[in-house]
Amino acid sequence: MSLCQGISFDVTNEAGSWGNFGINQKTAFAYLQSEVINTARKSGFECEGRECVGDLHALCEGYIDVTPTYRTQKPWVVCTYSGQIALKCRCKPAPARHPKKPKKTGKSMPSNPPTTATDPYPVTKTIPCGTIIIAIAHDLPGATGGSIIFDFTPAAASELCDCDEFGWIQHVKRGNGRWRYDNRAAEAAPGGGFGALSDPTQSVQPTQPPAGTPFDDWKENPWYGAGPTDNFPDNPTPQIRIGDKPTDRNTSYVTQLVCVETGEVLFSWFWGPIPTGTIPPLEKIPAGQIPPP
Repeated sequence: MSLCQGISFDVTNEAGSWGNFGINQKTAFAYLQSEVINTARKSGFECEGRECVGDLHALCEGYIDVTPTYRTQKPWVVCTYSGQIALKCRCKPAPARHPKKPKKTGKSMPSNPPTTATDPYPVTKTIPCGTIIIAIAHDLPGATGGSIIFDFTPAAASELCDCDEFGWIQHVKRGNGRWRYDNRAAEAAPGGGFGALSDPTQSVQPTQPPAGTPFDDWKENPWYGAGPTDNFPDNPTPQIRIGDKPTDRNTSYVTQLVCVETGEVLFSWFWGPIPTGTIPPLEKIPAGQIPPP
């Protein structure tokens, strides 16, 4: 428990109105006191007290309001305040809330992300939670030749990493279409299917099914649907090593490392578009790290 600090309410030129003539400075102060308490709550505090202090001046004027519908006259008072009052109650921090899951808007990236002009691979990136390696597979055991491999090795326990389980998700967009998760959890079909609408600009991705939804029925499943070899299940699970060798033309991709528990995006890699016609080696495809984070 500690004393709330910096929770104050500037009431200069603040106006309020009531449906009676019994308004005085005490009533006006009580009204503004409730406003200050609400402000404190919105600032992340749970207030156990109800007392405010401060200097308040109120100018109250009455007038008659004619309601056109019923043609009745009602007395009203409008008060204009000046001064400042502050909350001086004992408070405790509000309990932590889980991050909100982003809406699946399927919107386009705001602009073309910065990409490399030459072959950037292999890429090694160290983050607080471990090491990321992105490479193009050439004679790599357990991987399809010519595919792009995303490999993450978690670090030993660290105070800088607040995550225990990780997985890769991938967003795909065809031409000027909408982004979708690169799997077939939303609609599976023989030889094809597609994932739910997604938004690679969101820093938190939906990594947990809604309460009461079985994992196998989770249409918004974001996890990438293949490993380093050609294996594309209908309901993929988190993997820390994935691979892809696209055959679809005019497609762009954002591949992200995500914390399974919180959905926080830890790393994002844009690559694309895959041109129409003959698909060149993936080393020739523009690529680069982008936000989030």
